This record gives sequence, C-alpha cells and structure tokens, in this order.
Amino acid sequence: MSLTVLFILGRLFHFSAVILMFGISIFIVFLTPQQLKTALGSRLNNGLNYAIIANLLTAAIIVSVQSGLMGEGWVDAIDFATIAAVLETTFGKVWLWQLLFSVLSALCLFISPSLRFKLIAGLSAALLINLGFVGHVTISTGL
Repeated sequence: MSLTVLFILGRLFHFSAVILMFGISIFIVFLTPQQLKTALGSRLNNGLNYAIIANLLTAAIIVSVQSGLMGEGWVDAIDFATIAAVLETTFGKVWLWQLLFSVLSALCLFISPSLRFKLIAGLSAALLINLGFVGHVTISTGL
C-alpha cells in the first residue's frame, strides 16, 4: 500500500471516528431524555470507546504518514527527526493540537461513563473545529 492511499484511508477513518464521537456524545448529553440516558448510554458506550481508540490511532498514523509524504517515503514515516520537522510546519502545529485532544479523549476511557460523555462532547467538538485548519482551508486558493 502506498503512503498516499494510507493517508487517504487514515483521514477517512479519523474523520469518521471524530464525527461518531461527536454524534454519540452530543446525542447522549443534550438530546436524550433524562430517563433514557443511562440505558442508551450503556448501549452506545462500546461504540464510543471504539471511536475514541480509532481517533487516537488514526491521528498518530496521519502524522507519521504525512512525514513520509513530505520526506523520502516509508523510511521517513518512522524517522523521529522527520516527524519532528513535520510537526514544526503549519500542518504539524494543527496536528499537535489534534494529537493532544485525541490523547485527552483516550484518557476519558478511564473515567465514569456519565462524565465521559460530557467530556467527549467538548473534546470531539474541539477535534472537529481543529480539522477545519487542515486540508483545503489552509491554502490560499480554493476551498
């Protein structure tokens, strides 16, 4: 598999995981009637957990693959010096925030589900907003 294909798949799964995290948490926190929150929260908890893990893994993969794309290929995808150089770019600075929010989301796996949904609602909103600073929005031509 080429780095380009892995990058596309990584972004697809990352965006999907973040959107799923946001949807589940917002639905439970703000849209579910109080008497159903516990029952529905327990049913959706596993899906949220998988989305949180997928979010963290794909965020790390995207940074690594982007390092390979900016560098000389697969060798630079795992070279810490190249990854550090990529993290100094505009892309890298945005993805540092993405990684931070992803790690904080993963830490939410270790707290009670009632609080987890509230924290993930905020963190996933931050992740979605942060995704607006990558891709076509960052270039001066087009959308």
